[in-house]
Amino acid sequence: MISKLTKFALRLTPLLLCLTLPLSTQAQDSNQLDWSPIEAVPEELQDEKCQICKGRYMDPLAGADQGPLLEEQDITASATSTEMSASEILLSGGVMLQQGSRTLQGDEATLDRITESGTLSGNIVIREPGVLLRGEHAEFSSGNSEAVVTGSQFVLHQQHIRGNAESLRRDGDGLIYIEDGDLSYCPPGNDDWALSADNIELNLDEGVGTARGARIKVKDTTVFYFPWMSFPLDDRRKTGFLWPEIGSDSKGGLNITAP
Repeated sequence: MISKLTKFALRLTPLLLCLTLPLSTQAQDSNQLDWSPIEAVPEELQDEKCQICKGRYMDPLAGADQGPLLEEQDITASATSTEMSASEILLSGGVMLQQGSRTLQGDEATLDRITESGTLSGNIVIREPGVLLRGEHAEFSSGNSEAVVTGSQFVLHQQHIRGNAESLRRDGDGLIYIEDGDLSYCPPGNDDWALSADNIELNLDEGVGTARGARIKVKDTTVFYFPWMSFPLDDRRKTGFLWPEIGSDSKGGLNITAP
């Protein structure tokens, strides 16, 4: 069966996702990561991090009406070509899966109607409010309340954070676990500083992150090493490691200010 638009109902808990990203696409791109220079940022959104980094990550879903819980909403799917059998749905060409304010886009998708699992491949963009993921291949299942991403680029808009992860897992409580990854407040293409670690845990609700085997890097040079560290993700001040303010001066040097 071939059609321009197919709609079907699936109940998806937070998706189980496995993404692979070719090394040739690792270069950070401002537009692809929702980065806006400070000149394009509304004045009311020019907070301290925006001023330091000369811009911010702008969430296109900010302020969107999310309606009922995502997990309680049906999924609609559209594609240029759709083939259906008793057990599978094959989508190709401009594939979009949408569940409320959550969207998954790619070139091709295969959906298993029995197991409520599937794959998505080619130019993948996955969005939900406050989160952006990009990759080239994904596998997902509604039978698990977690999301697992490998070889990904990600943006957490409200926290002003971008990063890369060999493996990223988001559990049913919204906690994010990163293995062999890094994150930074710097704009795309600017690696003045970054936190790299063997394991990172981010609790967005509490505004707290922890890391094991952590390395603070300035210009790709490790300047601090911590077997374990705790750090803030937002302006709720806490004890433990507090991010320094790191920026460039007019002569191309670095300014480092401790909190």
